[in-house]
Amino acid sequence: MVIKYYNNLSKTVSKTVSTKANGVNLGANAEVEGANKFITALDVSVSLGNMLTVILVGVVIIVIAVGIASSKLAYRKPKRFII
Repeated sequence: MVIKYYNNLSKTVSKTVSTKANGVNLGANAEVEGANKFITALDVSVSLGNMLTVILVGVVIIVIAVGIASSKLAYRKPKRFII
């Protein structure tokens, strides 16, 4: 999966570099040179709705996990917990 992602990324970067170069001959090593670029800035914004959705999904997952884990304990008699 990682290799497939890297191949797609490499092809995308190569196409972008060749498009920006406006027909300049890039040679056979264009994919390797294009893949060595670093991201220097990244703007990310998270809205309140997105944050609340993530929190709600997390709470639901926790409630389901605790419910499944404690389902066997719910049907035991209280005396069995002491023994």
